[in-house]
Amino acid sequence: MPDRQALCGILFDLIAQDRYTTAASRRLHAVAAELAHCAAWLRFDADRHADAQHHWQAAVHAAHQADDRDLAAIALSDLAYQATWLSKPADAVQALEHARSRTRTPATRSLLDVRLARACAVLQDRQGTQRALASAEAELEQIRPQATPPAVSWMSMADVNADAGRCWLDLGEPDRATTAIDTGLSELQPHRTRTRAVFLTYRAEGSLHGRDTSTVAADARAALDTALDSGAARCVDLVSALIHRLASRAEQPMVELREYARERLAA
Repeated sequence: MPDRQALCGILFDLIAQDRYTTAASRRLHAVAAELAHCAAWLRFDADRHADAQHHWQAAVHAAHQADDRDLAAIALSDLAYQATWLSKPADAVQALEHARSRTRTPATRSLLDVRLARACAVLQDRQGTQRALASAEAELEQIRPQATPPAVSWMSMADVNADAGRCWLDLGEPDRATTAIDTGLSELQPHRTRTRAVFLTYRAEGSLHGRDTSTVAADARAALDTALDSGAARCVDLVSALIHRLASRAEQPMVELREYARERLAA
């Protein structure tokens, strides 16, 4: 069976033939947008960032052609998330502000607000971060499941809380960050291993501020195991980078963590 990239190519070839009704055109573009959106995440998780960006841009274009404003906004929010991940938060803010004005559902706006908060926190914009997090929570309270686009049906308070934790970490409040991340992780659905791996890594990073080496090592070990189980290279790279930062630490928990990481990554 063709993969998502091949299916996207087939669909875009069909679209280029221009032999269908207006209703069929919208449906074709909607399916193409959904496939491109999924393909982008697969490439993002594999650290293939240029390919991911290309597919998200294709998803935005196809969603606009399908008159699906929320799917277009979600794809733009993913581009913004990628920009923040790649240390380009100013680009993320610009994309998110454009996307939010065109959305139709609270779930989509909540997602955009959370990702805006993340970008603002990296930029050390405390007020912007707090406004965006408050707005994300308020929008979440307005969600009606039957009217929520499938591409953002996973959005929940677990995401708001966990992302708020990363924001507080960036803003220099590690204790507040740990509390928020713990709350988010406790609410997160079990199958979301990539998200869990990312936030376990952030929790370990937060533990560094308290100089609690046993907690740092335990959180980093759990993050590595979860990242490897998820199969997402970006998650493995994230926790591996944290462990590499600890290379000079001579405490026994850190020595054991490095040895454990070597064995797991070599397996």
